[in-house]
Amino acid sequence: MLSRTYTLFLFLMFLGISVSGQDKKAAKILDKVTQAYDAATSITIDFDIIMKFPEEDAITYVSKVVESKGKWYFENEEQKIYQDGKDIWVYIPSKNEVQINDYDPAESEDYFVSPVSIIRQYKDGGHKYQISEKTSTTTFIELIPTDEFSDYAKIRLMITNSSHEVKQVEVFNKDGSVAAVVVKNITTDKPYDASFFDFDVSKYPDIIVEDLRLD
Repeated sequence: MLSRTYTLFLFLMFLGISVSGQDKKAAKILDKVTQAYDAATSITIDFDIIMKFPEEDAITYVSKVVESKGKWYFENEEQKIYQDGKDIWVYIPSKNEVQINDYDPAESEDYFVSPVSIIRQYKDGGHKYQISEKTSTTTFIELIPTDEFSDYAKIRLMITNSSHEVKQVEVFNKDGSVAAVVVKNITTDKPYDASFFDFDVSKYPDIIVEDLRLD
């Protein structure tokens, strides 16, 4: 008969192998997803952001993001954001107001939610990740932040098995709210002129400009 100590050792060893194998499989899938996006000259994504708060009706924001050569543009009914490689212009249509800030790549996620930017977080070393569920058509991968003070508890990705496309991203916040990003369409390698990412103040008569740039 095996001793309790040895039995426990075998159990822990098996658990370690299972988790390790799961992580490697998850990493392989995530690598395929990001490699396809990183290889593209541009990415255009149409998606819905669905905010769910406890005991409240869900709020849906029809959104779009375009990324090309280090620049990006984001829009929904609440705001339009232009990042031209140097500055970030946040335009609020309801106020006809634009705020200008210096661009810091590390702070991009503070401005908008993008399916691609969320997925890339698995490479930052700040998450544990593993496959949580797999069907014949879809794989679910969960990213758990290693920072105990993170605002969210986990991120769940839904990825197709055939094309390795992300169909949905859910961010589970510690306050009980959930932000779901539902991808409707992805287009790659569409040509964009550099001026597409510039905000043209002259097109907005009587606009209020708040310049917060340091230089």
